[in-house]
Amino acid sequence: MRIALGQFDAVVGNLEANSRAIEGLAQQALAGGADLLVLPELSLLGYPPQDLLLREELVPACEAAAERLAARLVLPALVGLPRRVEGGSRPISNSMALCRDGRITDWHDKILLPTYDVFDENRWFKSGTSPLVFELAGQRVGVLVCEDLWQAEDVGVDRPYVRDPLSMVCDAGCDVIVSPSASPFIVGKYERHIDLLKTTAAERGVVVAMANQFGANDDLVFDGGSVAFAANGACIAQAPRFKEGCEVFELDSDAEIRDGAQSEPCEEQFNAIVTAIKSYCTKTGQPGVLLGLSGGIDSALTVALAVAALGPDAVQGILMPSRFSSQGSLTDARESASRLGLTCVAEIPIEELHCTAEKMLTPVLSAGELVGLADENIQARLRGLLL
Repeated sequence: MRIALGQFDAVVGNLEANSRAIEGLAQQALAGGADLLVLPELSLLGYPPQDLLLREELVPACEAAAERLAARLVLPALVGLPRRVEGGSRPISNSMALCRDGRITDWHDKILLPTYDVFDENRWFKSGTSPLVFELAGQRVGVLVCEDLWQAEDVGVDRPYVRDPLSMVCDAGCDVIVSPSASPFIVGKYERHIDLLKTTAAERGVVVAMANQFGANDDLVFDGGSVAFAANGACIAQAPRFKEGCEVFELDSDAEIRDGAQSEPCEEQFNAIVTAIKSYCTKTGQPGVLLGLSGGIDSALTVALAVAALGPDAVQGILMPSRFSSQGSLTDARESASRLGLTCVAEIPIEELHCTAEKMLTPVLSAGELVGLADENIQARLRGLLL
């Protein structure tokens, strides 16, 4: 059996765009000989949807989109979406649809709903009662959605859950556990994921595979890094972090790949910030960004991140020299722009504005108050106003 782990930058609420992305990953999975495509948690809607879930038309639209998508998928796939369920004050589940033979044949409703840190899933969803286990290509596959597997151990939060979905799928005699996830990026957390997956696979004697979301939505960044471990704890598949992609692996592979989990914290943070900038500008329809270049380290770092995320043509730099600007600062700002390949750099001197501001303030402020306001304060406000 061959399984494909797909990760992409889902746009919250854009069912059509997300469906097209999923179909594209399905084509890649088929080309790689996969028998099953596993996608991240809530992949059809995007994560986190938050109170968008309270709009009464949303969940029916997701269900209809999933049915249309199932009819077009070229291989069996697990697709994440919210669905309506019976009972309780929150009649919605965070679910995975098993799509095969042109229709949705079964469901998994997320059992453990995190309510710590950035998560508040108990606000929107009703908990499932038992994990999905199904047969495919001669294998028993168990489904655990994100917290169903992590159980807060990846973030070191004490959550004594009453139910243990991991033991449930193992007791059901599964050969492989797949975990669709939308686990946000935190420096160092990916290494903990690797350790937990490796330990789970070796201790339980099953193949364990995680498909994680990539991209950024609202205040969260997702680093992808979908990965699979054999029953002996060997890493047999690992998708790149901070990139879209589809990783296909053989279930009974004995070829251990090099574990690429280790990375420098600064490299992780750089990639996370670049992903956030790119996702934000793309999803909000921004054609580019405008930045003030002072020649200092803060603006130099900011413009470098913007160029890495958007490209030099999408970044416009503005120099706003004042009475405090040394020739060196102007030289450094221009060199920073040149080295990064900025095609649009403008210069707007603010000395005249500065003098005008002082003249306007003099009649209403005492000399002491004017000094207390500080020339640098006036300079900063003028620059912000111009930008």
